[in-house]
Amino acid sequence: MKLHLLSCGPWTVLAVYADEERCDVLDLAIGLRRDDPRECARLMRAFERLSASGPPRNVRRSRALAHDIFELKTRGALRILEDQ
Repeated sequence: MKLHLLSCGPWTVLAVYADEERCDVLDLAIGLRRDDPRECARLMRAFERLSASGPPRNVRRSRALAHDIFELKTRGALRILEDQ
């Protein structure tokens, strides 16, 4: 399994590669940086907050979808799945 470090603190935020070449989270961030830089900045801040404080307790920012699977949301309505 290939991983990419997104943010590090008391918690570590990693992106998992789907295969040897493709990482959906990185592909999303690259596309956002090009097409919507403000939303990309929101996503990066969300990763930084996640690594500093752990999963958000605010259901507007993160909520459980299934056992140990959560969605991480930005103000711009971007949603990323996270596994604890």
